[in-house]
Amino acid sequence: MALKRIEKEKKEQYQQLSQPIKEEIKSLEKKIQEIEVSSLKNNKIGKYKFFLVANLYTDIAISYIKMNRLSMHIMDLKQDEILENARKALYNAIANLEKLVGSTIDEDLNDVSERLKDTHQMTPYRKLNLFKKIEYTLKILSEELEGGKWKYKLLEMFSKFAVVVKNSINFRELTSMDPINPNYRYYNELVAYAKDLLRKSADEYREKYEISGHEVPDMRKAQEFLKAILRICNVLSQYDEAKEVKKIIETWNKKMEEDLKIKEKRK
Repeated sequence: MALKRIEKEKKEQYQQLSQPIKEEIKSLEKKIQEIEVSSLKNNKIGKYKFFLVANLYTDIAISYIKMNRLSMHIMDLKQDEILENARKALYNAIANLEKLVGSTIDEDLNDVSERLKDTHQMTPYRKLNLFKKIEYTLKILSEELEGGKWKYKLLEMFSKFAVVVKNSINFRELTSMDPINPNYRYYNELVAYAKDLLRKSADEYREKYEISGHEVPDMRKAQEFLKAILRICNVLSQYDEAKEVKKIIETWNKKMEEDLKIKEKRK
């Protein structure tokens, strides 16, 4: 396939207009380095740095997406390398949060409170704002990449993000909190948000199971996300919802067993 010819004037216009964005990315990368260095000297930053750095990496991802959109607007050229840089930046945002809250989906909900010790500055309200910013960036990145080879890479990122959100909740603090506490409302919003992300991840892996030819690991993963919701419901005494989730897990498990029997018969 012949390479698309782009007029010199359009290239120059793109270079000129994208330069401030490139400088913005360099500035954000410098801020990350400064925070990393400062955190070694200043204990006051402490665990809060993980949230600060995640926010900056998300800003970098947004900047790369801006560059690609500018390229599309001026040259009608989608730049995969730039979008890959955006994906890497967003991955780093999520991975940075994993360093604090962990990446294990079946993490004991009460043990998480120890990891979150001394992060009181990052209130449930602030967490919600950061997480929704990351989710929105992941959404627009998905739209720019348009599925294809990226679909399951993005699913992996989304599911990792869902686990991070769930692991960021201090359930011990929530269950002992007075409902008149201003944080109580946002804690409950954060819990609902985490459950929504976990359910979306479960549904996506359930769909992948059907598309990929009934690969057992995909169904197992889908069930893991539902089990995470189940644990949340049990900790918060949300027993009606827990019953519904348990039924779905049982239904999906039965479906997987039936599919395995069919596979065995075909051998």
